[in-house]
Order: sequence, then structure tokens, then C-alpha cells
Amino acid sequence: MTVYNKKGWVAVGAVLLLGTLAGCGDPFNHSLPGEPATVYLSDAGGGGDEGGAVSYGTAYAILNDNCSFCHNESGAAAGTKLHVTSDSAADYAAIAALVDVENPDNSKLIKKPTGQASHGGGSILKADSAETATIRAWIAAGAHNN
Repeated sequence: MTVYNKKGWVAVGAVLLLGTLAGCGDPFNHSLPGEPATVYLSDAGGGGDEGGAVSYGTAYAILNDNCSFCHNESGAAAGTKLHVTSDSAADYAAIAALVDVENPDNSKLIKKPTGQASHGGGSILKADSAETATIRAWIAAGAHNN
């Protein structure tokens, strides 16, 4: 027979409720409570003669803000292929190895953080978010180190 401690479950519920009320409840908002959410201005789209490609720097800023907490040499994901060190040039080869330019939606760089493939950190980006769209556009444009 399994015995559940009701006080323990009440405590867990209280912590979750307080975390949500404190601004920690949205797993897709990585800003600190009281700070505005980070907005990424993509250099994609809009037309014009510039070609509208998303730069690696724009995609990297999203990865750095959302992935570097775990994907660093001492983080929870230190043993994985992806390390985000805040040095975009040094990190490019590892990041580029996770993309499929022929089918961007099949890229591990899209599937893992959106929860469409196994990811130890769970789903950290919404599949239909501006951040995911920016990374997808960078991949679709060839995932160049620009």
C-alpha cells in the first residue's frame, strides 16, 4: 500500500503557486521577475533588396539567452554536443552540426528546445514563437556563419 504525505503535496503545490505568482510560472519567459521579456528583432522578412536573411548573430543571441544556462561546460547539459559559451565563433561548428538546411523543422536545434524531440531541459521555446521562427529562418537560409 502506498502512503502519500498530504502535507508534502500541499507544500509542493504552494511552492508552484508562489513561483507562478512571482513571475516564474511561464517557462517560455526567461526574463527575471520585474524585467520585460527579451524581444528579438529579426533581420528577416520585410522585403527590400537586402535579401532578408537572418544572421547567425541574431540566431545565436536567442540560443545564448535560452540555452547557455544548461549548455555550458559546467551546466546540467555539459555532457551534450551543444555548448553555448558566449563566443559565437567558437560555438558555430557545434551549432551547425544540429541543423538540417534541407528540412529546418527536422533540425535538432528546432526539435529539442520546442519539445518535439527528447530534451533533458524539457520544452524551453514554443514551436510558434518568434524565437523559434528566427532560428528556423536562419537554418532555412543556409545556417551561414554571418
